Amino acid sequence: MNVPLQWGLERSAVSPVHLTRSGPSGIPRGGLVVFKGDIFPEGYYRSRASFLSLKSLMSEAPWFEWNETTRKYTPKKSGSSERILSSMFQLRGSGSTFTLYRGSGVEDVIAPPLSRDPYRSGESEYQQVIYFSSPSLNTALVWSRPAVWSAEIPRQELLDAVRLTEPIVYVGFEYAYPEIAFLNSVKVSVPMFRKEKRAKIVCLNKKKAAANPIDSSSSQNLKECESRWAETFTSGFPEPVVLTKTATTRAAALLKTVPIPDFDLEEGYLVCRLKSGAKIQYIEAFPAEKDQVWIHAGRIQEVWGCPRGFASSHFYVDQNHILLEHVSKN
Repeated sequence: MNVPLQWGLERSAVSPVHLTRSGPSGIPRGGLVVFKGDIFPEGYYRSRASFLSLKSLMSEAPWFEWNETTRKYTPKKSGSSERILSSMFQLRGSGSTFTLYRGSGVEDVIAPPLSRDPYRSGESEYQQVIYFSSPSLNTALVWSRPAVWSAEIPRQELLDAVRLTEPIVYVGFEYAYPEIAFLNSVKVSVPMFRKEKRAKIVCLNKKKAAANPIDSSSSQNLKECESRWAETFTSGFPEPVVLTKTATTRAAALLKTVPIPDFDLEEGYLVCRLKSGAKIQYIEAFPAEKDQVWIHAGRIQEVWGCPRGFASSHFYVDQNHILLEHVSKN
């Protein structure tokens, strides 16, 4: 597991926790997501959509429901989208709407409605679940081309859409972050995100805009995305604790998704490179195998220059490369 198990279970009460094994390059390989005690498959859409029926994809993802009273799990074969949505609503607090974000172009082009019913085509139809969004601004920034959009969607409307016999909204997990996708269906003329002109541009990613120049008239008066937004939490929910401890790198250090000493790393592994003397604000640290220490830093700092696949704020560092204020017992 990439996190101490007990820590992960406790943490799931306030944010999704991805429990996984990593492949040779350090990229997470499948696994589970624990969220408010319940267990869901990670990457269900990514790994299964191309050969499942649309019905199975949209409404039959397996999961395990946690009963706090009996302290037992019950296997389920339906209702995962509704369960995840309801849990996310609870974390956001009371309200009639739920804010979703989407990375796209300045002109967010949508596909025309299908002329066929995808539930009746006999094909998997996974490519019709094409309009993705996330409760995380950070995630939308990654996918911006170069704009970030947001929409306030009525919570009841989202719940009704996943409760349909033939749902038009899919909710699942991609690594640690939730994804909410809208079905391009003959029954829906405009994705719920864009319905009634509720979608608005939040900001423009200037770095991406500079790399791919766009019509100046389209970007006029658009706000620039703040750099601190790139450091927000990938799940879309803030950390419940304060970053109270400071770690300092003794020498140039690598942050890794796998507990492998720096000298054993091979080309292709996902790493962030920190200079000697770099400061890391962290919540908790545990000793790990192979002379490593596992650190929960709370967020990925943009200055670390981490690659796209390095999405987790939990990582390993060689023990002799870092000075920690405190190391917990694992």
